[in-house]
This record gives sequence, C-alpha cells and structure tokens, in this order.
Amino acid sequence: MKRVTVRWIADQAGCSGHTVRKFADLGMIESNRDYNGWRIFPEPDQAVEKIRELMMGEIKTIRSRSLIT
Repeated sequence: MKRVTVRWIADQAGCSGHTVRKFADLGMIESNRDYNGWRIFPEPDQAVEKIRELMMGEIKTIRSRSLIT
C-alpha cells in the first residue's frame, strides 16, 4: 500500500487539503486513521479520481445555479 499525505492527494486532485479532509470525513472518499490519527487512503489514486468527479459535479451545480438567478 502506497502511503500518501492529504497534501499529495489535494495536489493531484487540484483542490485544497481542507476539501480532501471534508470529503473523507463525509465518507465520500475511503479513508482510515492510523495510530497517530493521520488519515490513510487505501487507494489514493481512486481517491484523487473521486474528488475530481465530485468537484466537477459541484462546479456544474454552481454554474447552473448562477445561470438561473
């Protein structure tokens, strides 16, 4: 298993570390905690792809709302 940091996932996904933590806390991406309480991502590449998908959905939603108002 490749161990990566929240920052690495954020850099790969093009978002902030806060966004990665929020998606992990909400259960939208798979993560666990190690004995220090740090987040562990069993499949970091899948987490990056999932975050990209989630962010694209949010961007589309935000754009569609701004067109309506």
